[in-house]
Amino acid sequence: MRRWRSPLCRLSTFEVNGFTFAIEKLGDDGRRGDLLVDTPFGRPQLGAKIELARHALSLAPEILDPVRLPIHDRYDFVLPTTPVVRVEEAVAEKLARYRRASLSRDLYDLKWFATSGALDEALIRRLWVLKVYRDVVVDGRGTKPVDPQEVLRPRHECEFRREDIGYLTRPVRINEWIAAIRDRYAFVAHLDADEQRWAQCNERDLHEVETALASFRAHT
Repeated sequence: MRRWRSPLCRLSTFEVNGFTFAIEKLGDDGRRGDLLVDTPFGRPQLGAKIELARHALSLAPEILDPVRLPIHDRYDFVLPTTPVVRVEEAVAEKLARYRRASLSRDLYDLKWFATSGALDEALIRRLWVLKVYRDVVVDGRGTKPVDPQEVLRPRHECEFRREDIGYLTRPVRINEWIAAIRDRYAFVAHLDADEQRWAQCNERDLHEVETALASFRAHT
């Protein structure tokens, strides 16, 4: 039997214009590893990781133009647009993981989204329920049934590692961010009839859930 080889192995070592990219310390499933970059100027201490998603996106990505800087006029090429995850899907996936684990980076990101503009609450809630269902039934991550209070419950700052976020922002206001999330994402508790049924995580609903997740692209 041929052993599966992670696609990340094929990307290491890869060179582009004098910059060499390597991936080390792959996890057991070959989806996550440390990203190392060697440049003509040395190796920056990025502390970066690269990870392959378990599943395709449900929403079509948003295509964004790069932020224009004066230096770009000196480039001998045109900077391409970049496909990025839609806000609604990013929030739903963050909430799905926040249900299972208290990670400072998710806490910070969810707080940022909560205070950065309008959100399509109904779409986020539906995506969240469907993605948590898949976490539990397909990937064996987390327990059933899905309870919105697993997201909205009070948490103590000791559940979070400050150093996980300390490199990105100062000051670290864990309790303030927890309160913001509990308030802004209270809408995840307002499940409709379909969402209440999917929240039970019964395997008989798997085809319906997968169809629902795949159907979003037709409308985005």
